[in-house]
Amino acid sequence: MSAGEPMADPIGEGHDVLDVIFCRRRSQSKPASRRDPHRVALVVEGGGMRGAYTAGMVDALARLGLRDSFDVVYGTSAGAFSALVFAAKGARGASSIYPEFLSGAQFISYRRLRSGSGPLMNLRYLTDEVLTCKRPLDFDEVCDGDISVRLVATSLASGRPATFSGLRTSDDWKIVLRASACVPLLAGRPVIFRRARWIDGSIGERIALPRAAREGATHVLVLRSRCASVVGERTIRTAQTRVLSIRPRTDCGVGPLTTSAAMLAEASRSGADAVFRVFSRDARKVRLDCGGCVG
Repeated sequence: MSAGEPMADPIGEGHDVLDVIFCRRRSQSKPASRRDPHRVALVVEGGGMRGAYTAGMVDALARLGLRDSFDVVYGTSAGAFSALVFAAKGARGASSIYPEFLSGAQFISYRRLRSGSGPLMNLRYLTDEVLTCKRPLDFDEVCDGDISVRLVATSLASGRPATFSGLRTSDDWKIVLRASACVPLLAGRPVIFRRARWIDGSIGERIALPRAAREGATHVLVLRSRCASVVGERTIRTAQTRVLSIRPRTDCGVGPLTTSAAMLAEASRSGADAVFRVFSRDARKVRLDCGGCVG
């Protein structure tokens, strides 16, 4: 190998999701300059206020220094919010937004719904107040970032899901975020974007795993907002795509419309704990050399 020539692929073909993620972290691989042929996707499930679970999960991934191990992030409904934060800021503080800003009547208000003064869920409060003023999200980092963000919304006309990515302005990202989370009847009228009307992405595609596989992902980490009946994660191997799915370890009683700050905070801790346990336990078994992974 001559001086300056790129090193050989540091991660072989036969490795699972954790193998590739850990090897990329160890080699300090960056999304815009990979040496390996893999495409690693993070898929974040929706679920209304159950998004507190997955927000805790993306916080944990960031704390583990794994943000740069991913090439693309898919988010649906509440998962769209966590996908954006993860790509823009490595998810720092994603989970705290639920108990601090989304547990009050400014976001979910039955009185507002009964009086007819507005929808039950005020998505504009999330995008125009929380993510703009109270906990500003740097949308420029999303626009110019090295990780592709793809948010899923459902066409009202066809009932089919679609993804939006590569948006160039913060206003467009805010509109698509509202579209992805626009639950019919509860979040007001459909969101108009590009001359079409859009509603909650979960209606057409609750989890964007098949989409990620179709779009070339070789390895997918799926963050689930619904607890499993048994403790632990489930690993799936398909013909073309390796998949690892992580669920919250503990059911904290959080549902789509839960507004208890204490319950939301506990849900975030449960989600984070699930990620920490999966990665810390399996880290002992992962082949860190990965067939020649550079340090």
